[in-house]
Amino acid sequence: TIGGAQISAYKDLASSNYVIVALNPGSTVVTQQFNLNGFPAIAATPSITPWITSYTQSLAAQPPITNVGASFTFSIQPSSIVTFVGTPLVTTPTGLIATPGNSKVNLTWNAVAGATSYYVKRATVSGGPYTNVASTSATSYSDTGLAQQTTYYYVVSALIGGGQSTDSQETSATTPVVY
Repeated sequence: TIGGAQISAYKDLASSNYVIVALNPGSTVVTQQFNLNGFPAIAATPSITPWITSYTQSLAAQPPITNVGASFTFSIQPSSIVTFVGTPLVTTPTGLIATPGNSKVNLTWNAVAGATSYYVKRATVSGGPYTNVASTSATSYSDTGLAQQTTYYYVVSALIGGGQSTDSQETSATTPVVY
């Protein structure tokens, strides 16, 4: 019990996703400050979403709390439970290299620690819009069946648990003419 609220926290070691559960069993509002010590990825958390359960709400999502740093404050209504769900920001893949081949482009990139898979995205114009062409757990992909003498633009994003990174820097390759 901290400041009138009963609090517990849980972290998924595989993904670094976490939840903080705060119970206010009392009859008055508890304004609670949460100090996020022991959460190594907290500085990279873009937001935390509170979900309220009470007599009138059942896991009702609330607007995200943004710009979370080492702590945040929240007012917990009487006789309610608030579950705060945080997904740390996933590191963006780096080192994307595209190598053209006969009707294909071979891609490689650096691994992101903890990533379970990657989305490979392609466009025919620089800057997109990009289309997902593959989901892979490897740090390489061969995009086949491509048109000859065409420039393709690629980005890759990483996934960890429920979180997805921003897109990598774009790279491109032009498939050769094959006679």
